[in-house]
Amino acid sequence: MLFRSDLPVGVLGNGPLPDDALRFDFAFEGGVANYIKGLTRAVDVEGSATLYGNSFSLNMPTARVGDMTVTNGHLEIPRLAPKGATAVFSAVLKGKIERILELIDMPPLNLTEKFGLDPKSVGGEGELELKIERPMRRHVPMEYINYEIAALGSGISLPLFVGNLPLSNGDITLKVDPIGITGEGKFDLGGLPAEFNWRETFNVGEGRSEERRVGKQCRSRWSPYH
Repeated sequence: MLFRSDLPVGVLGNGPLPDDALRFDFAFEGGVANYIKGLTRAVDVEGSATLYGNSFSLNMPTARVGDMTVTNGHLEIPRLAPKGATAVFSAVLKGKIERILELIDMPPLNLTEKFGLDPKSVGGEGELELKIERPMRRHVPMEYINYEIAALGSGISLPLFVGNLPLSNGDITLKVDPIGITGEGKFDLGGLPAEFNWRETFNVGEGRSEERRVGKQCRSRWSPYH
């Protein structure tokens, strides 16, 4: 723990402190963190943080969300006063792809539900790269929270995919933000190599827009399935 201050005469009681007026460095362990209300909290949080005169920075090299491990966690709050500055949180989660899909399907995100996938039907390992930008106020409607999610899956399996054929040995990437979902990957479909590209836009007009292309390789030729 390290505390340092350099307070010019008259700075106290005269608005927010300048960042260089105060610095408090500290380490922590066994912490608990919320990032989006409704999602499973991060626990066993360990790391270090620095409080400046009017900003805050946190590094979280290790934590846990459910049975998923969390690494490379960072939080930046560029301004503490006045309230309302946008905080940026980022982290990487690793675990079973089923658990990752269950996490992003919790309210208020409900992302897995939006593309009609049952997390329990999906096998394989996954990595989730998460970035959240949130105004620093007590109650923030979901439409004011920006997020970027990249889910990377390996060894993915689904009992039924296109044409009721099983998907296996999949390497798939999904990218999600408030605008929509894009996905691409390669896998075996019914025992033959295949690939897909998929894009879905949320809340377009009165409905939603979806574009999906799946190709199945047979004798070195590709034919689309819709």
